Amino acid sequence: MKILKLLLIALIISSCENQNEVLLKDCDAGYGTIKYNDELYTGKVKDLSKDGKLKSEFTVIDGKKDGDYIKYYSDGKAKSSITKYKLGKVLSTIYYDEKGNETGRD
Repeated sequence: MKILKLLLIALIISSCENQNEVLLKDCDAGYGTIKYNDELYTGKVKDLSKDGKLKSEFTVIDGKKDGDYIKYYSDGKAKSSITKYKLGKVLSTIYYDEKGNETGRD
């Protein structure tokens, strides 16, 4: 019985954590803001390729990119760049090759 309760609690926590994650295709992204269900969005956004591989992921606060915007190579695993944002403003970008080695900064 204890195991069942623990599994149920873990499932509830997991589902709550995923509620603040949406796909970019389900958002209205324009004029420097991200909206979801006609409201400025706060949470994680993921963009997937046509074959379902991860293209990019980023965090949004009140409709503006905030934190790391990570782009991936076509394999969906290797990072090609990380751009740091603060309320929609670019702070810096780091570029990587397909092996994960840093190749440059802006």
